[in-house]
This record gives sequence, C-alpha cells and structure tokens, in this order.
Amino acid sequence: MDVEEIEGLADPSEVQIRECIARIEELGQRPILYSRRDFISQYPDFGIPTWMAQYDGYPVLEPGDIGKQHSGSVLIEGVEVDLSVFDDAFVLEEEDMALSDQDKQWINEAVDNQLKALQAAMLTNIATNADLRLAVVVKAIVDDDKVAAQILGVTPTDIAKAVADEQARRLKD
Repeated sequence: MDVEEIEGLADPSEVQIRECIARIEELGQRPILYSRRDFISQYPDFGIPTWMAQYDGYPVLEPGDIGKQHSGSVLIEGVEVDLSVFDDAFVLEEEDMALSDQDKQWINEAVDNQLKALQAAMLTNIATNADLRLAVVVKAIVDDDKVAAQILGVTPTDIAKAVADEQARRLKD
C-alpha cells in the first residue's frame, strides 16, 4: 500500500489507511506500507511491515523496516527503474516471491560484478569517507565482516568501525 502526499489532493486519513489495510487482509494478502518516513510519521503505527523511500544511495535497511527504496530513476540496460533492498527473512517467508534458479544466477552475477568494482576502487587507493560507506554496503551484502574485509582489502576491525560510524551518522540525521 503506497501512502504518499499527492499535490492537489488531501492526505489520506487514518481511517482510509486502516480500511485499505483491512481490505488487503480480506483478500488474503499481507499488507506492506510504502512511504517516506517524514510523511508517514504524522500517522500512528499501523502494525504492518514498512518499506521506506530514502534516496540516500545506500542499500542498507533501517531497523524495523523490511524494505528501503534507496535510489530512484536509475538506468539499467536501457530501462529506468527505482532500486530497493529488502530483508531476506521477510522475502523468503512469502511463497509467491520465490526466486527461480535463473533469477538467483542473475543476482549472484550482479552482486559479484558490483563487489569486483568496489574492490577495484579500493585497490586504487581512493581513500575517502565514501569508501567507508562502501564498506558498510559490502558488509550488508555479504553479512560477514571477514569476507567484507577480504573483498575490500581491509581488516575486519575496519569494517566494524565503518558500520559503527555509519550508524552514528544516521542517528545524527
């Protein structure tokens, strides 16, 4: 369920949102709320999974969210798309969201290509704060400090520090 402000229209009421949630559930589906945190914060917690739009370019979930749309209007193979990341545990719960072997192969190849590009950038000694954020992204993808450190040519302590720094930065924002 997409809950956003639309220019020229009144914001949806809490009652309208709750009615929509109830209808989705009546249809035997699991409702998910898609919105921006600064918009949806005017409403109470609806007690359903959230997929938040936050165009910061970092595919790292905020605590409690099952999805994050981190980039919009990205051109991939000639098609303009928005990019999102989802909590694996949530996605794997859904029977109708199972991945085919071809999908898994494509995803693995895409991740491998991205990791190789990240490693190449790190190996050319581009040492900036952005690289620390790349460490956070790689850590999120591989979910293992040692593997992330090996990919980026740094130590697991560097990865842990980068993740902690990024979390502290997000708390300030």
